[in-house]
Amino acid sequence: MPQVGSTFSPYFTPGPVMPAILGPDPASVGSPLSVVPQTVVTQQKMARSDRLEVCREFQRGACKRAESECRFAHPPDTVTANEDGTVTVCMDAVKGRCNRDPCRYFHPPLHLQAHIKAAQSRASPSDVEASLPPTS
Repeated sequence: MPQVGSTFSPYFTPGPVMPAILGPDPASVGSPLSVVPQTVVTQQKMARSDRLEVCREFQRGACKRAESECRFAHPPDTVTANEDGTVTVCMDAVKGRCNRDPCRYFHPPLHLQAHIKAAQSRASPSDVEASLPPTS
């Protein structure tokens, strides 16, 4: 029976591999070609088209703008704000067909509805459908 060490095999090395055979370690060489810069990709949060930021001045009772002039939401007491300081927009109201009374979603004034519709047109149709609140 032949011994394993005495048979020739290109995949078997009888002793330790010499570093000189393999060449220098690329990590130890100071060549700029061996350095691969890592880029950190930060995923930006897409602004949801069904949410509006609540006016901080309105929350304190100090907003001097009318609801139709402020670029932030002035929700009634029946609408609860989300943890991130936004309110969920009633998409049925945007489409002109909300019949809930009272509605737990925010019914934006016309100037804010224009912003919502513009954001929806920029987003893809599947993204908009996934972000819509349930309708009843």
